Amino acid sequence: MTDVLNASAAASTDVQSTDTAGGGGSLHISTTKTTYRNYGGFDEKGKAKGVTKKDEQGNPVFTENYATLSETQTKKNWNAQEEKGAVVLSQNDFLFYSLTDLAGFDSLVPDAAQRLYIVQKGIDAIQTAAANQKMAELAEKKTVEDPDVFLYNDDTIDLKEAINRPPQKKNLTPEEKFKRAVSELSVMDPTKAFAMLEKLRLEMIQQISAGAEVEG
Repeated sequence: MTDVLNASAAASTDVQSTDTAGGGGSLHISTTKTTYRNYGGFDEKGKAKGVTKKDEQGNPVFTENYATLSETQTKKNWNAQEEKGAVVLSQNDFLFYSLTDLAGFDSLVPDAAQRLYIVQKGIDAIQTAAANQKMAELAEKKTVEDPDVFLYNDDTIDLKEAINRPPQKKNLTPEEKFKRAVSELSVMDPTKAFAMLEKLRLEMIQQISAGAEVEG
């Protein structure tokens, strides 16, 4: 299956809170119900397939993998599938759990071994991301013609600092915003797409102008 969206990006509906402190009044666990749909069609053999578009006769053109998509606030991902001729193959609601603090961890996951497993999985994910970042870092170049030199080579890097580093929200550059916008154009209304690109173009001009003023 393809196009699986992360639950954190899905629309939050029917959000509930559960008091697991036994009368303390604190809310330690929240649940979010999110709807998932399989979009596609069935071929002549009854096999579930993906749909890329409609042909000249209005019939769906199949591809190998159907799309599994979670509900978003705008539902534009669902709408895009339906505009291509895909239909809902199946639909389910899932309850996702979030901890507001550690007090609810024991109640959500009563087994100590399972709690350790979950914590270790999180630590592993942070360390893997940090290691990949270090492996990709290049030394600063004086000119664009300079060869690439990896910043870290034949080193031993302790990842304890990465484990304890608070999460930081990345501020996208105008170029990164532009790339993200382009990736969304296929599911956007053309008028809205043009307006968004024009806004990003002006932001890039302003940033370039501001940089020029600082250098001057």
